[in-house]
Amino acid sequence: MIYQHVYKLWLLRLLNDYGNFKEAANHARMTQSAVSQNLSALEKALQKSLVIRERGGVRLTDEGEILLRQMTPVLDILKDIDNLQGSGEKLSGRIKIGAYESIAVQLFHYLYGTLEVKHPELKIEVVTGRSHYLVDQIRKGHIDLAFVINGKKENKIQVENIAAESLGLYTSSRNPFLEIWNEEKDEKPVVKLATMTPSQQEGYPLFYKRFLKAIPYDHKVAMQSDSFETLRAVAEETNLVSVLPHRVARASKKQLTCLWQGAGEKPVGEHFISFIWRENTDKGMVDLLSGVARQVF
Repeated sequence: MIYQHVYKLWLLRLLNDYGNFKEAANHARMTQSAVSQNLSALEKALQKSLVIRERGGVRLTDEGEILLRQMTPVLDILKDIDNLQGSGEKLSGRIKIGAYESIAVQLFHYLYGTLEVKHPELKIEVVTGRSHYLVDQIRKGHIDLAFVINGKKENKIQVENIAAESLGLYTSSRNPFLEIWNEEKDEKPVVKLATMTPSQQEGYPLFYKRFLKAIPYDHKVAMQSDSFETLRAVAEETNLVSVLPHRVARASKKQLTCLWQGAGEKPVGEHFISFIWRENTDKGMVDLLSGVARQVF
């Protein structure tokens, strides 16, 4: 749906205004690579070519100009709202934010840039951990807000689902295994997996269990890790096949190949990136973090 890509449409407008990735990235407080990746994701989602990359700059395609013209009133309204928020009270003090590690890697450099500009007196402490640990820390009052997987509303804890995510089997495009895999055979070779380590309290999350159970090929777990970033590195540099969220896999600087991601309208490993907070948390902070997270994801 188009509302999921408003931030990327804003980047498209910056590219149109400045005519090159460098100036657009500077205005957005992002790297040129991040702007390019967001734009590519938007083009893929809409199945349209939106910009023409030329020597020394970029310009919009006809479809890009039509899209931007249609979305300009919406972007202008959002800019007015942002200006009103920017003129509001400055937040200060210390805030403790929890996040699943892979979410923290994707989110917090954008979040810090936003808070540094709008609330320079605010000190941020980031706590990483698995979802059940972060929820428990919220309950005990040890952290104020957190980004978790599949959060649930409960007594004094509010929840907002930020984005849907799903899993896939990823391996290096240089993996010799792919040659055997792509041969016309009735039986596929056994897949050696690198997976998340089950927690002692809950084992694998339900969505992860469903994904592993649904894999339509013979497979065995050869390695486990608590970190999706480690599993991605394993997929990049070894002959193992890692079970990864698509966003984590797409962040790889090396080309990964997706062997399987399920089929049907609802992906087998579908889950949600959720934002949770205690009811007494400052509303301005909740709105700010929610807005940044939706822009990133």
